[in-house]
Amino acid sequence: MVRITRSRIAIVALAGAVNLAGCAAILEAESQTIMMTVTPEDAQCFGWRNDSMVGIYNPLFQSMTVSKSTDELLITCNAYGYNTKRLRLMPSQADWNDPKVKFYDYVTSIGSYDGNIVIVMDKSGSAIAQSGR
Repeated sequence: MVRITRSRIAIVALAGAVNLAGCAAILEAESQTIMMTVTPEDAQCFGWRNDSMVGIYNPLFQSMTVSKSTDELLITCNAYGYNTKRLRLMPSQADWNDPKVKFYDYVTSIGSYDGNIVIVMDKSGSAIAQSGR
């Protein structure tokens, strides 16, 4: 009798472990695409979080894809003849009333970044001027 009970407990424990492992695989933070309008169009922009690069601006699709996080996202843009532009994005808190918010995002308080941003870079004063010959 004791042996049968131990076998059942072991089977239930194993089934529970497999079930939890499956949930952990499903409940990972998803990525988010941020639409970007960048001037000048040939600028190179990168997304940084905690000193690690987490995204690269794709000028063809005018977007950057990053993973969702509770940490701020720093976007830096560089272009020849323009000053470097930096933009900090803070994630918004997940709102239960928002139908686009996933259950995992709400439980873990993972919000999302602003989905549309505009970056206009200033011309550099040290750009080489053309002579009027």
